Amino acid sequence: MERKKYDPRNEHKVDINSPAFQTQIAQVRQMYQDFVEEFSGLDLRDEAAIERAYEATRTRGLLDRAAEIKELIFGRDVTTYGVSYVSDSCKSGCKYCPLRRDSIDVETGKPIKRKTLSLEEFICQELSFLKLVTLVVRYRKLNS
Repeated sequence: MERKKYDPRNEHKVDINSPAFQTQIAQVRQMYQDFVEEFSGLDLRDEAAIERAYEATRTRGLLDRAAEIKELIFGRDVTTYGVSYVSDSCKSGCKYCPLRRDSIDVETGKPIKRKTLSLEEFICQELSFLKLVTLVVRYRKLNS
């Protein structure tokens, strides 16, 4: 399989300041705010409540609209990357982050137990990942 050479002229570009784009963003933002207002007290231990919330996102088209905006901004190409964490300890309290310092285990209601890998543990983790990648690549070669 021939690898394409990167050419910046082929990059996906969008004018996020255009009135049409800003209108779409405002519509989706309002849909999201309405959803958050309705489901702000969602109990993550209640499977029926989670199902109702998911069904609401589906019937209102919230996920489809989010996908449209994502495609407008980023195009159809998908780039994946991996992150290797040495620790899940954090001093920050970013509301969006599941690793924030005050994260609570949903099952127990207690603070999450933190772990910092030793150098040996980190190397073992990386080697395991590389073995997995190697297996996937070999499998694809054998089955292509």
